[in-house]
Order: sequence, then C-alpha cells, then structure tokens
Amino acid sequence: MTISNPLQGHPDGPELRKAAGAFLKKARIDAGVTQVEVATAMGAPYYTIVSQIETGKTRLPPKAMMAVAKLFKMQPRTFYTRLMQYYDPYGWEMLFGPDAEKE
Repeated sequence: MTISNPLQGHPDGPELRKAAGAFLKKARIDAGVTQVEVATAMGAPYYTIVSQIETGKTRLPPKAMMAVAKLFKMQPRTFYTRLMQYYDPYGWEMLFGPDAEKE
C-alpha cells in the first residue's frame, strides 16, 4: 500500500489542514510579512497559493518550509515540528505523543 499524503485516511485531515493554515497565517501576520513575500520566498509564481495554504485548501510544500521558517523568523525545528502536528499527525504522535520513546 502506497500513501503519499500523511493525512490520507486520517479522520481529521481537512480540519488539520485548516489548523495548519491558521497557524501559518498567524505566524505570517506576527512576522509582519505579506502573502506576496511568502510566495516569493517559496519560489511560487503567484501569491494566491499562500491564500490557498492559509485556508487549508493545500499544504505548504516541504521544499519551501525552510525558507518560510526563516522569513517568519522562527527556528526551523520549532516551525517544522508545529507543522508536523497538522500535516503528519501519525508521525508526530510517534515522535512526541504519550507513547513515544523517551530518550
């Protein structure tokens, strides 16, 4: 079985994508950054993709996460861990949930 989307099959997938979008929008506003600036950092040809990400219609592409974290002046690990809660809840649970291995 091949699953390319970590949210595929998750009962809260659409809600998690919307929550990720809300997190990203708040982080963008808190950083004083426009949607155009985010799109430029992502290498996206149109800023409307940022609106689609912020409303949960699509995801922030993994290849753009580092640039966006830096643009928002967030630590990359913190930024990614937060997004992972929404974009890959099964993986997040394995790493950070109550049953995760504690080092």
